[in-house]
Amino acid sequence: MDISRSEITEYAGSLGFDDTRFAHADGALRTTDGSDTVLRDLLPDATSLLVLFKQYHPASAPPPDHIAMSAYYIASHAAYTAAKALTAHLVSHGAQALAVPMVNAKQAALRTCGFIGDNGLFFHPQYGSLVTIQTILTDAAEPLPRADGPSACPHCGACAATCPSGGVGDTGNCLRKHYGHIVPIHLRGDIYQLIGCERCQISCPLNSTKTSPAVAYPIADLLAGKHTKELKALAGSNFVRQRRMISQSVLYAAATGAHQHLGRIRELAQNADEPVRTHARWAMGVLTKGTCDED
Repeated sequence: MDISRSEITEYAGSLGFDDTRFAHADGALRTTDGSDTVLRDLLPDATSLLVLFKQYHPASAPPPDHIAMSAYYIASHAAYTAAKALTAHLVSHGAQALAVPMVNAKQAALRTCGFIGDNGLFFHPQYGSLVTIQTILTDAAEPLPRADGPSACPHCGACAATCPSGGVGDTGNCLRKHYGHIVPIHLRGDIYQLIGCERCQISCPLNSTKTSPAVAYPIADLLAGKHTKELKALAGSNFVRQRRMISQSVLYAAATGAHQHLGRIRELAQNADEPVRTHARWAMGVLTKGTCDED
């Protein structure tokens, strides 16, 4: 192979990654299905686990009568695509390389730097928790020692105070966990964007206060099932499903008091499949009775 560590870092940067770190490829990591996988069972000759960080900033407020897509999922999909491109680049230069998006990103990142905050998220020493992480096994470079950053969680309680679901300390309650299902009644009024929630991160004093321009779509269009193809290109087909986008839009319309969409929501309450139907029936109650506490 004829590619150096610095060349890998430079190429990763050209693909949109903000930081590239070279962790050891020894031992095992937890995978997304909850099992443990020995890394060299995946790539026997691996010398390094590339850990790639892409920074993002939460979306700014959308225009009136629009819904913004979570900036995290846009950045995550872009990073996933970039990791595949970097893997192909390494292979084209004679290296062995395997993208391993199934390994636990937080565990992988901790091999290089950072810490886990009270909100359960990994904190990068420069970018805080506003990062998305990708991983690649390769024999193209040797690992570097872990580099600890100067910061640590202040345990200030800001993340817990701002989380509407009690997800801080119990990530199973995180609002994100419910997006593919019927959202519990007490959380439905907290939907403020499509498929994401960054409240605990926005409140954290270690994170940047910058925002990114909102990628937003008209509520009426999303209630009608439009823009699904565009949204899949932005955030990936694993997260973007037409029924999920409609369901989220129903909840958002209710949470923002968008009475002008009551007619369409009534249609969905009568004819749509779950979870849209349940959410639409709840939204009708909110928009006619004026409270998010009604079932």
